[in-house]
Amino acid sequence: MVENNTEKLFVMAKLNFKKIDSISTRKKICDGNGLWIYISSKTSKSWVFIWTKDKKRNEMGLGSFPEISLQVARDLAHKAKQCVLHGKNPRKELKRPSSGIDFQKAAISRYEEIKDKFKNHTHREQWISSLKNHA
Repeated sequence: MVENNTEKLFVMAKLNFKKIDSISTRKKICDGNGLWIYISSKTSKSWVFIWTKDKKRNEMGLGSFPEISLQVARDLAHKAKQCVLHGKNPRKELKRPSSGIDFQKAAISRYEEIKDKFKNHTHREQWISSLKNHA
């Protein structure tokens, strides 16, 4: 076994697209290098990077399969592992840029699109009011 941590990366990689796609039972499978895939059902599969710091287990979601391919997940796990090895928090270092739209803006935009389809004024006001008060 190689002593240098950076040279251990991807040594344990054993997953492939066909294997992941064929699994339909609830499982957690390690690909190595801290990369895991959590399988909830045939259609619900998520990539997770797991690391330990100060005896505490940490998890960071990397995205859903197949939207995030195996190779992209491995690349993300590699970057996250490098952060950990350099004493950095991968959640902060690898934070994805925001799309620039928040829920409030999206809800108001959608409301503007559909408000004329409500049959009466009360329903229209209730729809947007419930979002403002409860979401």
